[in-house]
Amino acid sequence: HTLGDKVLIYIANKLKETQQAVIRYGGDEFIVLFSEEFTEEMTTKIFQEMRDEILKKKIKAKNSSFQISFSFGIASFKIDEN
Repeated sequence: HTLGDKVLIYIANKLKETQQAVIRYGGDEFIVLFSEEFTEEMTTKIFQEMRDEILKKKIKAKNSSFQISFSFGIASFKIDEN
């Protein structure tokens, strides 16, 4: 659990680099709320570049190392929508 917590903290900190609202929704699920000036294409590019950067990082655990990644989905909505 300790190593998993460190990975979640690392991912959360990377998401905070977007300078948008980051919410931990569930165990390993996060929501990032972008303002309306961001298009779906822009946010997709941001997350793809972030994932590429994260894939380059090696996480060390005892005598081995591994890579981490994440998946993402994008949903658009307007402030007045449910």
